[in-house]
Amino acid sequence: MYDPKTIKPFISKERFIELLFENEWASRCYQGIRRGDRFLRKIQFTDTCWLWVGPFSEYGYGRVTIEYKTLNSHRVAYKVAYGDIQPGMHLDHVVARGCNNRNCLNPNHLEEVTVKINTLRAFEKCVNKKKTHCKNGHEFTPSNTYRFYNPTSNSYGRECRTCRLVRNHKYCRKKPNDHHQNTQDHLSTSQIGIQVGM
Repeated sequence: MYDPKTIKPFISKERFIELLFENEWASRCYQGIRRGDRFLRKIQFTDTCWLWVGPFSEYGYGRVTIEYKTLNSHRVAYKVAYGDIQPGMHLDHVVARGCNNRNCLNPNHLEEVTVKINTLRAFEKCVNKKKTHCKNGHEFTPSNTYRFYNPTSNSYGRECRTCRLVRNHKYCRKKPNDHHQNTQDHLSTSQIGIQVGM
């Protein structure tokens, strides 16, 4: 999955700072301080990762406002180092390069990839992938696993079908007039277990 040929030229901390101030927005001042200096103050440079210590999104990515737009800080750092990101492409924190930190801005740890590759890599390192049973003890078998896409977080997930059916059954019993009823809604818990092979 990881292709070493996609590595871009190495960018040192010093070169990154030079490139940063070549951007017009970074050289402009706000309240007497250059915006580039404000950006650098929110980065903790370590031997490997450049960690963002400013504001974060709900998904753990650094956030920065530039020209009245709120952006992901790692995308800003990548654009400073290598130029524009191709439309529709995502940036992946590459584990093979020693990084799995969402708040890392080091452009040497980032790779431009398609949404599909980014999702597959995320799924490979995902803790939930290793779970064999749901929180209620039902096994994740092909027939008992419901897979879904969440457009809000732009991610894929899975859920136990048995728990999903029980939850839907309870919900429909609470609001019988609000939803179209079918025979599936009236199954008992034991019948649900039989239906999915439990």
